[in-house]
Amino acid sequence: MIRSRFGLLGLCAVLLGIMAFGASAAQAEVGSHFWIENTEGKEVDTGTLHATIKLKKDTTYVLHSKILGIAVLFLCSELEAQNATLEGEGSISKGGKVLFTGCTTDLNGSVSALCEPKDTTLGVAGTILTQSLHSLVILGEASETILNILPDEGEIFANIEMGSKCPIGTKVPVIGKIALKDCEGKAKIFAIEHLVEATKDKFTQLWTISKTVEHEATLLGSAWAFLGGAHAGRPFRAVAG
Repeated sequence: MIRSRFGLLGLCAVLLGIMAFGASAAQAEVGSHFWIENTEGKEVDTGTLHATIKLKKDTTYVLHSKILGIAVLFLCSELEAQNATLEGEGSISKGGKVLFTGCTTDLNGSVSALCEPKDTTLGVAGTILTQSLHSLVILGEASETILNILPDEGEIFANIEMGSKCPIGTKVPVIGKIALKDCEGKAKIFAIEHLVEATKDKFTQLWTISKTVEHEATLLGSAWAFLGGAHAGRPFRAVAG
């Protein structure tokens, strides 16, 4: 049974990555920002720090769609953000990727060994690697702080490659756009880790194969976002301007 806390990759039940959130009522800055609390308890704009953002699993990430009339689930047990850096004005730099591992494919409710995902770049079985991504903190439909994630080029988030005998094809593109929100509604509050999931609104719209009703996709799952490198263990937050 798939556990879901969605209000991705349910992944608070994908891809990253890749992400963060938090705000004091006293702040009056214009525009969007990521903030980090330093060792002196002062908040510093990440535009001057270029901190690395990391992800770790909370729940299994699941991408659900239908292909050739077959109900398809891509399930991944782990994920990690790669080369994702918090920049100024509430952005995450171009070139970041999310690597999903421990991935399997279910067709009509049963695991299909013929359709085990294999990353098109690394060629490693059981993996899905996104295209290069970038992100921006924006206001969501309910004036909440969310993280809008887009491919650096085009609309394809990832190409999922499978074996030559897979009945749904050898390559499945994942198309569209994704936004992440803080599962606990604490984007503006300083925390060492933020639990994030995909939104269920116009800011998250996904398809497999083509942008048609038949191929609409849903991303389920959640992950913990935190800082790495020199800023590991530091509280951070995000504010949408």
